[in-house]
Amino acid sequence: MSHGNNRCRTEPQGIHPVSSGVTLEWIQADLANPVTGAEAIAASAPRELDVLIYNIGIWEQYAFTEQYAFLSDSDASISRLVKVNITATLLLLKRLIPNLLGSSRPQVILTGSTSALRQSGRPEVTFGATKAALNGIANSAPGGKGLFCRIHLFPTACFQ
Repeated sequence: MSHGNNRCRTEPQGIHPVSSGVTLEWIQADLANPVTGAEAIAASAPRELDVLIYNIGIWEQYAFTEQYAFLSDSDASISRLVKVNITATLLLLKRLIPNLLGSSRPQVILTGSTSALRQSGRPEVTFGATKAALNGIANSAPGGKGLFCRIHLFPTACFQ
């Protein structure tokens, strides 16, 4: 999903695997509808995965601008951010972690944000809270009953 609106992201052009044997696959889904979005992705995902890179996140309409004001955010927009950034993440991980379990080194990479850091100085309340929730997801990696996979959290600043 693109930030602050209802348009789905389109597949980026010109991205190619850096080595042979690596497959990149774009699966488009609307995660504002977490259950159906997660089901659509899970149905299209390969049955065996080594690494899952989860790069999702939307933010408030006026986030990162002078016009941003948490108290002006609508209840609907706050709920939507939570659904896309947290609920969809959990539902999708629940569906895709089993696809990683056959790998010798299963890994999930979650893309976080420096907005989630304590005292980051960022005013975007809902976005920061949802990205902080990713810390909780990463720290609560399924570890029992043979479900272990390594979950890494990288702030977006690592990729800039």
